[in-house]
Amino acid sequence: MTRECISGGRLADEPHSQQQGLSAGFNRTAIALARNPLGIIALFIVLVYAFAAISIPIPNSIDGYDLTIIVVFLATFPFMVLWAFVHLVAKYPKNLFGPGDFKDPKDYIAMMEQAATLAAAEASAPPNAGEAAPSTETIAQDSVSAVRRVARQSWVQDKQHSKTVLWVDDHPENNANLQRTFEKFNIRVTSAVSTEQALRLAVNDRFDAIISDLGRGDEKEAGFALLEELNRRGSRTPFFIYTVREDSQLRERARKLGAQALTRSATKLLEGVSAALAT
Repeated sequence: MTRECISGGRLADEPHSQQQGLSAGFNRTAIALARNPLGIIALFIVLVYAFAAISIPIPNSIDGYDLTIIVVFLATFPFMVLWAFVHLVAKYPKNLFGPGDFKDPKDYIAMMEQAATLAAAEASAPPNAGEAAPSTETIAQDSVSAVRRVARQSWVQDKQHSKTVLWVDDHPENNANLQRTFEKFNIRVTSAVSTEQALRLAVNDRFDAIISDLGRGDEKEAGFALLEELNRRGSRTPFFIYTVREDSQLRERARKLGAQALTRSATKLLEGVSAALAT
């Protein structure tokens, strides 16, 4: 009798222990998936199909009409999920990651600090005449996207071989936020406040890139004059013009003189310089 009781107790406990194991496993899966939007979609898929696995096999519990609805839903659900996935990845790729997607949480914190600094630089530039200023959300999303792309460059983490940029501007304090962003990406910035100082520093192409404003003091086109002189000296250093005076004519003239870009956008400047440094 005792043996039967013990045996029966063990048999009764086995389903319970299995349920506990399944519950614990599902809890771990749910925690892991709930770290970002794509994981939440995956968790929803798990829940829907778990419901189907439990409800459909039970005989006589669901009548024919309700069963048809469930089957139709389960047949169309994968296509709904596929559409949602494509929509999110295509339209909101910058928002699909959370801190848990980084090997070190400090990397996530650093990325957000860099994005915030870049966004501050982007927001400080006044819009062109007749153009509406971009929304705060757009600036934030573009900044995060740019930071992610630049962070993938191999030289960003190579502290032994930092990149160097000469930044020519008679008011370097205006670029403080953006210069800090450059330095966080292992790009050392040397400042010059005049064309003459820039030419002295740029001897022998000692910099990996040069950034210049367009107008300095009474010289409305000092940036173009610097670029022309560097061309005359045979310089091959990538050259960027960062100015609030941006229009199609100025961009075309910069292109003809050999500049990589003329832009008022801090985000475009960072990405353009990063691409030039990678070549």
